[in-house]
Amino acid sequence: MKKDAKEVYTKMQREVQECKSREQLKAWMEGNRERIAVLPEDWQDTLRLQCSEMMMDLRNQETPVTLAAG
Repeated sequence: MKKDAKEVYTKMQREVQECKSREQLKAWMEGNRERIAVLPEDWQDTLRLQCSEMMMDLRNQETPVTLAAG
């Protein structure tokens, strides 16, 4: 099963990395829910973690961090 799904999994990881905004990533996650669900469970977990990390990275890029002077 894994060897058959490896190409799809790799393509999905690449698609996540290509998302440029949180909205785009959310849309990708919604649109690929069924594709993710048929992957081996450990790959699902890894892909979800990758999406979460990417979401945080995109949020940080959109929200400038300011430090209080003090």
